[in-house]
Amino acid sequence: MRKEYKQTAAVWLGVLTVFVAALAVQTVAVAILRVAAPDAMENASVRILLSTLPMYAVGIPLATLVFRFADPMPPTEKRSLSPATFAGVVAICFALALVGSLFGQAVNNGIEAVTGREAENPVEEITRNVPFWLNLLVVGVCAPVAEEFVYRKCVIDRTRRYGDGAAVLISALLFGAIHGNFTQFFYAVFLGAVFGAVYCATGKLRYTIALHMLFNCVGTVSSEMLGRLGGEWSLKILAQHPETVVWLSVLGLIYLASVTCAPVAAHFLVPKLRPARETVSLPAGDAAKVALLNPALWALVAMIVYLFVF
Repeated sequence: MRKEYKQTAAVWLGVLTVFVAALAVQTVAVAILRVAAPDAMENASVRILLSTLPMYAVGIPLATLVFRFADPMPPTEKRSLSPATFAGVVAICFALALVGSLFGQAVNNGIEAVTGREAENPVEEITRNVPFWLNLLVVGVCAPVAEEFVYRKCVIDRTRRYGDGAAVLISALLFGAIHGNFTQFFYAVFLGAVFGAVYCATGKLRYTIALHMLFNCVGTVSSEMLGRLGGEWSLKILAQHPETVVWLSVLGLIYLASVTCAPVAAHFLVPKLRPARETVSLPAGDAAKVALLNPALWALVAMIVYLFVF
């Protein structure tokens, strides 16, 4: 029991390390730039690099060292997904993302009604006015690789001892929470659950990275296209940007097809994506105590609250 307590603490502290280390590096870097090159902070490309590089270059490598204090238990059975199965998973992801976005918007509307403050999307703020190629590289390529490594490989491998279902749920909740805003929280949890199920069922991280990249790249291209409209939706503006009209039409068809096909896909795919085996080393009650009565968890929760508030 004591060993389980320490290993679970290593999982919570590993995730916490990603953000504490990145925040420390960001703080120092910003302080240096404000003195050495004050105008640099006005550059959108510099801001997005300051927001991401410390996490990728410092936070995640340090977190990997912390994760080593918990014994990994990766899926042992390797399975491949057929193109048809992968396409079905994609349809489920887009449908769940749409539902999650609606939940997030509803929560934001409630917060705005209570506080009188408009909810902001931190990702939109960070990526605004950033060159498209840099957004695509950071958001569409680097983020999926880094986040799948942490939340699927590191977290799930070290929580599967409590059952694959518990591991997928923990991974999904952490994945949603670290986004630090309700705009992304719900759809990130839904997508994280699908990614986790795919990882546990196949034992291959490349599938979840591919799904994550696909979703993020679609979002990045959509933001770029909408940015070209400058918030204007008149026929005159749309006529000046035919490529945006084409993209929005394609995106609309993707979501329509996903919502239509997702129930059928889920009916056939859920049995295929069930974990290969359950790996429970503690009864549910003991596992809950090990996880919840752990100061490391509440330190992580405090960090998550900070992200949502500030």
